[in-house]
Amino acid sequence: MVSEIKNFAWSPKYNINRHRRGRVEILADVLNAAAGGDRSTHIMYKANLNFHQRKKYLTEAINSGLVGVRINPPLMYVTTEKGHKWLDDYRKLLKDSGAFST
Repeated sequence: MVSEIKNFAWSPKYNINRHRRGRVEILADVLNAAAGGDRSTHIMYKANLNFHQRKKYLTEAINSGLVGVRINPPLMYVTTEKGHKWLDDYRKLLKDSGAFST
């Protein structure tokens, strides 16, 4: 049992020494999650956020015009044209810098 836990913790797929996501990476994940339009809880799960992060980043994205809100029941969040442009620029920047793309 203990050896299984050690193997799990040190396998490349579950590297515990991985870096933490920064603001820009999290915002990109939120915009990707909202691309097709979704509820806030679904965006939270898709972007791997907790409740407080979801609230912070969705509010920031809405205030910046990167995400819009559809009021028709149920309340849906959708990435705007400005948000898609931001995502395209972000991906180009990652590609040009040699980093892995999202």
